[in-house]
Amino acid sequence: MKITMEEVIHRVRRLKLPPFRRNFVTGFLTLAPVLITFYVIWLIVGTIGGKLASFLSHFPILGWIPDFILTFVSLLILVGIIYLVGVFSSSVIGAEILKYGETFIEKIPLIRSVYIGSKQLMNTFSTPGQSFTRAVLVDFPYHGSHAIGFVTNSRKWRSGGKVYINVFIPTTPNPTSGWYIIVEEDRVKYLDMSIEDAVKMVVSGGLVIPPGGSGIIENAMDKRDFLQNKG
Repeated sequence: MKITMEEVIHRVRRLKLPPFRRNFVTGFLTLAPVLITFYVIWLIVGTIGGKLASFLSHFPILGWIPDFILTFVSLLILVGIIYLVGVFSSSVIGAEILKYGETFIEKIPLIRSVYIGSKQLMNTFSTPGQSFTRAVLVDFPYHGSHAIGFVTNSRKWRSGGKVYINVFIPTTPNPTSGWYIIVEEDRVKYLDMSIEDAVKMVVSGGLVIPPGGSGIIENAMDKRDFLQNKG
């Protein structure tokens, strides 16, 4: 069930709050998504665009342009480059060239491992049927704290009479990086939550919680016996 902003504001209006507090909460809920969006955009512009702008400023022709304008110009250039790479890779000639380039990269020892891992991770997020199998809750990074993770495949490990499974724990707000752990299956709590909803929680840092998500997380934390919530 998707709750619209109008419904949220209507619920706030029904609360028994003083007029000033009620209007303040309504204004905050209205502006928060907009402010967060612009903040994320500003981080992207400042990080990526800023580094490219500092590089372009070394050229005499572009040195006279103010830094803030050069930053946005740099970001537009980056967007254009990404778009052209997409067009190029979609062509027959581009696909062949990229194929040979990929083969060359995969022969370089250190770079090969990073490249293949990054490629497989991106395919996991973009290719239907190759995504994570289940969302889980695990003790991470230390006992007493919990993190949302994803079971990467059905392969299980057995050692010392115990069964271990493969779990990927993504970072916030960039879920394409994180930690791969082999964790004891009895210490994993399966969540009755879709992969999409779990990813939304991770990316938003807990700001976006799907309907029923709070109860799902709390039930998982309360259950001591893994077999009760294996599902």
